[in-house]
Amino acid sequence: MKNYLLILISVLYFNSYAQEADVKKSLIGDNTNRNFLSVHKHFKSKFETEISNIFKNNHIEGDFIFGIVDETGLVYSYALNKEILEKKTTSLTNDSPIYIASHTKAMTGTLLKILEEEGKIDLDKTLYHYLPELTFKGKVDTESITVRNLLNHTHSISNGIVTFKTAYFGYSGDTQELINDFNQSSKINTSKKFRYSNI
Repeated sequence: MKNYLLILISVLYFNSYAQEADVKKSLIGDNTNRNFLSVHKHFKSKFETEISNIFKNNHIEGDFIFGIVDETGLVYSYALNKEILEKKTTSLTNDSPIYIASHTKAMTGTLLKILEEEGKIDLDKTLYHYLPELTFKGKVDTESITVRNLLNHTHSISNGIVTFKTAYFGYSGDTQELINDFNQSSKINTSKKFRYSNI
């Protein structure tokens, strides 16, 4: 519950600042948009103080990187953990990789909705339309599963190998290898009922 509270406070805190002025876009190398911070002069100090106090007062532990992104990319980031609060040495930086697990589902859904609005993808088109080479060895009719089914977890496909590679190893390599994994080792439940999945 503390983590949800922290995220909600972070979002609300930033939203109040975001309404004060237009943020100009010009990304620079240190992961901070100078225009963002010049428009929101007190944001950095107030945000970092407030988040640090929330961490201290609620005894929150773990590695966190807070980020603000606009259409130009990352405009602000702040790394925080117990060691940083206690001014001890830590390996956590603004550039540290963080395992974000299923948070990617929200990002994927958002990106696909943007692509749909731009006319670049149709959420109601089928797997067969976009990936005709995905056959599941004939175990499933890929013309009956839409992109929307994938997004709302009603596609009835499970695949431990693909889940393990992508969710736990962060595999983002050869698309053909993943298609082969899907075709060779997927399990199909034809009920089309909701089932949370990493696919």
